Amino acid sequence: MELRKDNRPILSFAKLESVMPMPNLLEVQLSSFGKLIGSGMDDDGPWDFGLGRVFGEIFPISDVNHNFTLEFISAYLAEPKYSVEECTERDMTYSAPLKALLRLIIWEMPEEEEGSGKRTRRRRKAPPPEDRRPKDIIEKEVYLGDLPLLTDLGTFVINGAERVVVSQLHRSPGVVFEENIHPNGTKLYSGRIIPFRGSWVEFTLDINDICYVHIDKKKKFPVTALLRALGYSSDADIFQLFYDVTEFKLTGKSAIQTDELLGKVVAEEFTYSEDIVDPKTGEILEEPEDDNVLIRNGQEINEEVIEILERLKVKKLKVYTTDRQTPRGDSPMIKNTIKKDPT
Repeated sequence: MELRKDNRPILSFAKLESVMPMPNLLEVQLSSFGKLIGSGMDDDGPWDFGLGRVFGEIFPISDVNHNFTLEFISAYLAEPKYSVEECTERDMTYSAPLKALLRLIIWEMPEEEEGSGKRTRRRRKAPPPEDRRPKDIIEKEVYLGDLPLLTDLGTFVINGAERVVVSQLHRSPGVVFEENIHPNGTKLYSGRIIPFRGSWVEFTLDINDICYVHIDKKKKFPVTALLRALGYSSDADIFQLFYDVTEFKLTGKSAIQTDELLGKVVAEEFTYSEDIVDPKTGEILEEPEDDNVLIRNGQEINEEVIEILERLKVKKLKVYTTDRQTPRGDSPMIKNTIKKDPT
Protein backbone atom coordinates (compact mmCIF):
# COMPACT_ATOMS: atom_id res chain seq x y z
CA MET A 1 0.00 0.00 0.00
CA GLU A 2 1.35 3.40 -0.99
CA LEU A 3 1.72 6.08 1.64
CA ARG A 4 1.60 9.85 1.39
CA LYS A 5 4.30 12.08 2.80
CA ASP A 6 2.28 12.38 6.03
CA ASN A 7 2.15 8.52 6.25
CA ARG A 8 -1.54 8.40 5.40
CA PRO A 9 -2.42 5.46 3.16
CA ILE A 10 -3.47 5.95 -0.45
CA LEU A 11 -6.59 3.90 -1.19
CA SER A 12 -7.21 2.93 -4.80
CA PHE A 13 -10.60 1.64 -5.95
CA ALA A 14 -9.52 1.06 -9.55
CA LYS A 15 -10.12 -2.35 -11.11
CA LEU A 16 -6.71 -2.28 -12.79
CA GLU A 17 -3.50 -1.77 -10.93
CA SER A 18 -1.42 1.32 -11.68
CA VAL A 19 0.97 0.57 -14.54
CA MET A 20 3.39 3.41 -13.84
CA PRO A 21 3.71 6.01 -11.09
CA MET A 22 2.37 9.49 -11.76
CA PRO A 23 5.27 11.74 -12.82
CA ASN A 24 5.86 15.16 -11.36
CA LEU A 25 4.22 17.40 -13.97
CA LEU A 26 5.89 20.51 -12.55
CA GLU A 27 9.43 19.15 -12.70
CA VAL A 28 10.25 20.77 -16.05
CA GLN A 29 9.09 24.23 -15.00
CA LEU A 30 10.68 24.11 -11.56
CA SER A 31 14.03 22.74 -12.74
CA SER A 32 14.21 25.18 -15.66
CA PHE A 33 13.53 28.19 -13.47
CA GLY A 34 15.93 26.83 -10.86
CA LYS A 35 18.73 26.78 -13.44
CA LEU A 36 17.91 30.37 -14.34
CA ILE A 37 18.20 31.81 -10.84
CA GLY A 38 20.52 29.35 -9.09
CA SER A 39 23.46 27.00 -9.50
CA GLY A 40 24.02 23.34 -8.81
CA MET A 41 24.65 19.98 -10.46
CA ASP A 42 22.48 17.46 -12.25
CA ASP A 43 22.97 14.46 -14.54
CA ASP A 44 24.34 16.72 -17.30
CA GLY A 45 27.01 18.18 -15.02
CA PRO A 46 27.42 21.38 -13.02
CA TRP A 47 25.65 24.59 -14.03
CA ASP A 48 26.13 28.12 -12.75
CA PHE A 49 23.89 31.14 -12.30
CA GLY A 50 21.75 31.26 -15.45
CA LEU A 51 21.21 35.01 -15.42
CA GLY A 52 24.96 35.44 -15.15
CA ARG A 53 25.39 33.60 -18.44
CA VAL A 54 22.78 35.84 -20.06
CA PHE A 55 24.55 38.99 -18.88
CA GLY A 56 27.86 37.53 -20.03
CA GLU A 57 26.52 37.31 -23.58
CA ILE A 58 25.53 40.99 -23.60
CA PHE A 59 28.49 42.58 -21.83
CA PRO A 60 30.90 44.28 -22.26
CA ILE A 61 29.19 47.38 -23.65
CA SER A 62 31.17 50.24 -25.20
CA ASP A 63 30.17 53.63 -26.55
CA VAL A 64 30.70 54.55 -30.20
CA ASN A 65 34.00 56.35 -29.57
CA HIS A 66 35.33 53.62 -27.21
CA ASN A 67 35.85 56.11 -24.39
CA PHE A 68 33.87 54.04 -21.87
CA THR A 69 33.45 50.30 -21.37
CA LEU A 70 30.94 48.69 -19.02
CA GLU A 71 31.85 45.15 -17.94
CA PHE A 72 29.82 42.57 -16.06
CA ILE A 73 31.47 40.85 -13.09
CA SER A 74 28.76 38.95 -11.23
CA ALA A 75 25.08 38.98 -10.29
CA TYR A 76 22.95 37.48 -7.57
CA LEU A 77 19.40 37.36 -6.26
CA ALA A 78 18.80 38.66 -2.75
CA GLU A 79 16.28 37.10 -0.39
CA PRO A 80 12.64 38.02 -1.06
CA LYS A 81 11.25 40.54 1.40
CA TYR A 82 7.88 38.82 1.80
CA SER A 83 6.75 35.20 1.61
CA VAL A 84 4.19 33.83 -0.83
CA GLU A 85 1.40 34.00 1.76
CA GLU A 86 2.25 37.60 2.70
CA CYS A 87 2.31 38.68 -0.95
CA THR A 88 -1.10 37.09 -1.49
CA GLU A 89 -2.58 38.86 1.51
CA ARG A 90 -1.03 42.25 0.69
CA ASP A 91 -1.74 42.13 -3.08
CA MET A 92 1.98 42.25 -3.82
CA THR A 93 4.28 40.49 -6.27
CA TYR A 94 6.39 37.63 -4.96
CA SER A 95 9.84 38.67 -6.17
CA ALA A 96 13.44 39.12 -5.18
CA PRO A 97 15.81 42.03 -5.89
CA LEU A 98 18.33 41.35 -8.67
CA LYS A 99 21.71 43.00 -8.15
CA ALA A 100 24.83 42.99 -10.28
CA LEU A 101 28.43 44.01 -9.77
CA LEU A 102 29.54 46.11 -12.75
CA ARG A 103 32.88 47.63 -13.71
CA LEU A 104 33.10 50.94 -15.59
CA ILE A 105 36.41 51.57 -17.37
CA ILE A 106 37.21 55.11 -18.51
CA TRP A 107 39.85 54.98 -21.25
CA GLU A 108 42.54 57.50 -22.02
CA MET A 109 42.69 57.79 -25.79
CA PRO A 110 46.01 58.38 -27.59
CA GLU A 111 46.64 61.89 -28.87
CA GLU A 112 46.21 62.35 -32.61
CA GLU A 113 49.23 63.41 -34.60
CA GLU A 114 49.25 66.88 -36.13
CA GLY A 115 47.85 66.89 -39.61
CA SER A 116 45.79 63.76 -39.02
CA GLY A 117 42.69 65.60 -37.88
CA LYS A 118 40.98 65.24 -41.25
CA ARG A 119 37.41 64.23 -40.82
CA THR A 120 36.32 61.08 -42.57
CA ARG A 121 32.87 59.63 -42.82
CA ARG A 122 32.73 56.39 -40.85
CA ARG A 123 30.13 53.90 -42.02
CA ARG A 124 30.99 51.07 -39.71
CA LYS A 125 31.96 50.96 -36.08
CA ALA A 126 35.75 51.27 -35.91
CA PRO A 127 37.75 48.99 -33.57
CA PRO A 128 39.19 50.54 -30.40
CA PRO A 129 42.77 51.86 -30.57
CA GLU A 130 45.35 49.32 -29.47
CA ASP A 131 47.43 51.85 -27.51
CA ARG A 132 44.63 53.22 -25.33
CA ARG A 133 45.09 53.01 -21.55
CA PRO A 134 42.59 52.83 -18.67
CA LYS A 135 42.27 56.23 -17.02
CA ASP A 136 39.89 55.24 -14.22
CA ILE A 137 38.13 52.04 -13.11
CA ILE A 138 34.94 52.09 -11.03
CA GLU A 139 33.32 48.97 -9.58
CA LYS A 140 29.89 49.26 -8.03
CA GLU A 141 26.92 47.10 -7.13
CA VAL A 142 23.86 48.09 -9.15
CA TYR A 143 20.22 47.32 -8.43
CA LEU A 144 18.65 46.08 -11.68
CA GLY A 145 15.09 45.48 -10.49
CA ASP A 146 12.83 42.89 -8.89
CA LEU A 147 12.60 39.46 -10.53
CA PRO A 148 9.33 37.53 -9.98
CA LEU A 149 9.97 34.12 -8.41
CA LEU A 150 8.32 30.81 -9.19
CA THR A 151 6.47 29.17 -6.31
CA ASP A 152 6.55 25.46 -5.47
CA LEU A 153 3.27 25.07 -7.38
CA GLY A 154 4.79 26.40 -10.61
CA THR A 155 2.95 29.72 -10.44
CA PHE A 156 3.87 33.38 -10.08
CA VAL A 157 2.18 35.68 -7.59
CA ILE A 158 1.55 38.98 -9.40
CA ASN A 159 -0.23 41.70 -7.40
CA GLY A 160 -1.57 39.07 -5.02
CA ALA A 161 -3.02 36.80 -7.74
CA GLU A 162 -1.47 33.52 -8.89
CA ARG A 163 -0.53 33.46 -12.56
CA VAL A 164 0.90 30.79 -14.81
CA VAL A 165 3.05 31.17 -17.91
CA VAL A 166 1.55 29.70 -21.07
CA SER A 167 4.06 28.55 -23.66
CA GLN A 168 3.83 30.44 -26.95
CA LEU A 169 5.14 29.77 -30.42
CA HIS A 170 8.12 31.97 -31.27
CA ARG A 171 9.09 32.88 -34.81
CA SER A 172 12.41 31.41 -35.82
CA PRO A 173 15.17 33.99 -36.43
CA GLY A 174 15.69 34.82 -40.07
CA VAL A 175 14.31 36.85 -42.97
CA VAL A 176 10.70 36.49 -44.13
CA PHE A 177 9.22 37.92 -47.36
CA GLU A 178 5.52 38.31 -48.04
CA GLU A 179 3.36 39.35 -50.98
CA ASN A 180 -0.05 41.01 -50.72
CA ILE A 181 -2.50 42.11 -53.39
CA HIS A 182 -3.88 45.65 -53.27
CA PRO A 183 -7.58 46.10 -54.18
CA ASN A 184 -6.50 47.65 -57.49
CA GLY A 185 -4.48 44.52 -58.34
CA THR A 186 -0.99 45.84 -57.56
CA LYS A 187 1.38 43.46 -55.81
CA LEU A 188 2.77 44.88 -52.58
CA TYR A 189 5.87 43.28 -51.10
CA SER A 190 7.16 43.32 -47.54
CA GLY A 191 10.17 41.89 -45.74
CA ARG A 192 10.74 41.19 -42.07
CA ILE A 193 14.03 40.65 -40.22
CA ILE A 194 13.47 38.53 -37.10
CA PRO A 195 16.59 38.56 -34.87
CA PHE A 196 17.53 36.01 -32.26
CA ARG A 197 17.54 38.83 -29.73
CA GLY A 198 16.49 42.43 -30.22
CA SER A 199 14.03 44.50 -32.23
CA TRP A 200 12.10 43.30 -35.26
CA VAL A 201 12.66 45.30 -38.44
CA GLU A 202 9.95 45.27 -41.11
CA PHE A 203 10.12 46.82 -44.60
CA THR A 204 6.91 47.57 -46.47
CA LEU A 205 6.16 48.91 -49.94
CA ASP A 206 3.02 51.00 -50.45
CA ILE A 207 0.91 51.68 -53.53
CA ASN A 208 3.01 54.76 -54.41
CA ASP A 209 6.25 52.76 -54.63
CA ILE A 210 7.59 54.22 -51.37
CA CYS A 211 9.49 51.91 -49.04
CA TYR A 212 8.94 52.32 -45.30
CA VAL A 213 10.56 50.67 -42.29
CA HIS A 214 8.94 49.73 -38.98
CA ILE A 215 11.06 48.99 -35.89
CA ASP A 216 9.19 46.84 -33.36
CA LYS A 217 5.92 47.58 -35.20
CA LYS A 218 6.10 51.24 -34.25
CA LYS A 219 5.52 54.31 -36.40
CA LYS A 220 6.82 53.91 -39.94
CA PHE A 221 9.38 56.18 -41.58
CA PRO A 222 11.14 56.16 -44.99
CA VAL A 223 13.79 53.48 -45.32
CA THR A 224 16.27 56.06 -46.64
CA ALA A 225 16.29 57.68 -43.19
CA LEU A 226 17.57 54.37 -41.79
CA LEU A 227 20.25 54.22 -44.50
CA ARG A 228 21.38 57.74 -43.65
CA ALA A 229 21.65 56.74 -40.00
CA LEU A 230 23.91 53.86 -41.08
CA GLY A 231 26.32 56.26 -42.79
CA TYR A 232 24.93 56.68 -46.31
CA SER A 233 24.22 60.37 -45.84
CA SER A 234 23.88 61.64 -49.40
CA ASP A 235 21.41 60.71 -52.11
CA ALA A 236 24.29 59.54 -54.30
CA ASP A 237 25.43 57.06 -51.64
CA ILE A 238 21.94 55.56 -51.51
CA PHE A 239 21.56 55.34 -55.29
CA GLN A 240 24.91 53.55 -55.58
CA LEU A 241 23.61 50.78 -53.28
CA PHE A 242 20.80 49.81 -55.65
CA TYR A 243 21.75 50.95 -59.15
CA ASP A 244 24.53 50.65 -61.69
CA VAL A 245 26.03 53.59 -63.56
CA THR A 246 25.64 53.79 -67.34
CA GLU A 247 27.19 56.45 -69.56
CA PHE A 248 25.08 57.82 -72.43
CA LYS A 249 26.22 59.94 -75.37
CA LEU A 250 24.36 63.21 -75.80
CA THR A 251 25.88 64.10 -79.19
CA GLY A 252 26.67 62.17 -82.36
CA LYS A 253 24.88 59.45 -84.28
CA SER A 254 24.47 57.09 -81.30
CA ALA A 255 23.23 59.85 -78.99
CA ILE A 256 20.28 59.06 -76.77
CA GLN A 257 17.09 61.05 -77.16
CA THR A 258 16.58 63.63 -74.45
CA ASP A 259 13.01 62.41 -73.92
CA GLU A 260 14.40 59.05 -72.80
CA LEU A 261 16.43 60.75 -70.06
CA LEU A 262 13.44 62.40 -68.41
CA GLY A 263 12.76 60.89 -64.99
CA LYS A 264 16.18 59.25 -64.69
CA VAL A 265 18.78 60.24 -62.08
CA VAL A 266 22.14 61.88 -62.76
CA ALA A 267 25.12 59.85 -61.49
CA GLU A 268 27.71 62.65 -61.56
CA GLU A 269 28.08 66.23 -60.43
CA PHE A 270 28.46 69.37 -62.52
CA THR A 271 29.99 72.45 -60.88
CA TYR A 272 31.00 75.90 -62.02
CA SER A 273 33.12 78.65 -60.55
CA GLU A 274 31.80 81.72 -62.33
CA ASP A 275 28.59 83.18 -63.66
CA ILE A 276 27.07 81.67 -66.78
CA VAL A 277 26.50 84.58 -69.15
CA ASP A 278 24.60 84.59 -72.42
CA PRO A 279 27.26 85.58 -75.02
CA LYS A 280 24.68 87.39 -77.19
CA THR A 281 22.80 89.47 -74.62
CA GLY A 282 25.28 89.46 -71.72
CA GLU A 283 22.52 88.36 -69.38
CA ILE A 284 23.58 86.31 -66.34
CA LEU A 285 21.84 82.97 -66.69
CA GLU A 286 23.10 81.24 -63.52
CA GLU A 287 24.85 82.62 -60.44
CA PRO A 288 27.15 80.54 -58.25
CA GLU A 289 25.35 79.15 -55.20
CA ASP A 290 25.11 75.95 -53.16
CA ASP A 291 28.89 75.44 -53.24
CA ASN A 292 28.95 76.11 -57.02
CA VAL A 293 26.99 72.93 -57.78
CA LEU A 294 24.96 73.25 -60.97
CA ILE A 295 23.66 69.65 -61.15
CA ARG A 296 24.12 67.46 -58.12
CA ASN A 297 24.72 63.73 -58.04
CA GLY A 298 21.37 62.03 -57.43
CA GLN A 299 19.24 64.76 -59.02
CA GLU A 300 16.29 63.76 -61.18
CA ILE A 301 16.50 64.78 -64.84
CA ASN A 302 13.81 67.22 -65.95
CA GLU A 303 13.48 69.90 -68.61
CA GLU A 304 15.54 72.35 -66.57
CA VAL A 305 18.42 69.87 -66.18
CA ILE A 306 18.38 69.13 -69.91
CA GLU A 307 18.61 72.86 -70.70
CA ILE A 308 21.61 73.20 -68.39
CA LEU A 309 23.31 70.21 -70.05
CA GLU A 310 22.75 71.77 -73.47
CA ARG A 311 24.19 75.11 -72.34
CA LEU A 312 27.23 73.36 -70.89
CA LYS A 313 27.59 71.36 -74.14
CA VAL A 314 27.95 68.10 -72.24
CA LYS A 315 28.81 65.25 -74.62
CA LYS A 316 28.47 62.29 -72.21
CA LEU A 317 26.26 61.85 -69.17
CA LYS A 318 26.36 59.19 -66.44
CA VAL A 319 22.95 57.97 -65.28
CA TYR A 320 21.85 55.46 -62.63
CA THR A 321 20.32 52.40 -64.30
CA THR A 322 19.51 48.80 -63.42
CA ASP A 323 19.77 45.54 -65.35
CA ARG A 324 17.52 43.50 -63.08
CA GLN A 325 15.20 41.38 -65.22
CA THR A 326 12.27 41.45 -62.79
CA PRO A 327 8.71 42.79 -63.15
CA ARG A 328 9.62 45.80 -61.01
CA GLY A 329 13.36 45.87 -61.56
CA ASP A 330 13.19 49.43 -62.92
CA SER A 331 10.84 50.61 -60.18
CA PRO A 332 11.23 54.23 -59.03
CA MET A 333 11.02 53.04 -55.42
CA ILE A 334 14.32 54.52 -54.26
CA LYS A 335 13.73 57.80 -56.06
CA ASN A 336 10.22 58.14 -54.63
CA THR A 337 11.41 57.24 -51.13
CA ILE A 338 14.14 59.89 -51.22
CA LYS A 339 11.53 62.49 -52.22
CA LYS A 340 9.36 61.43 -49.29
CA ASP A 341 12.27 61.46 -46.83
CA PRO A 342 12.38 64.78 -44.93
CA THR A 343 15.97 64.17 -43.79
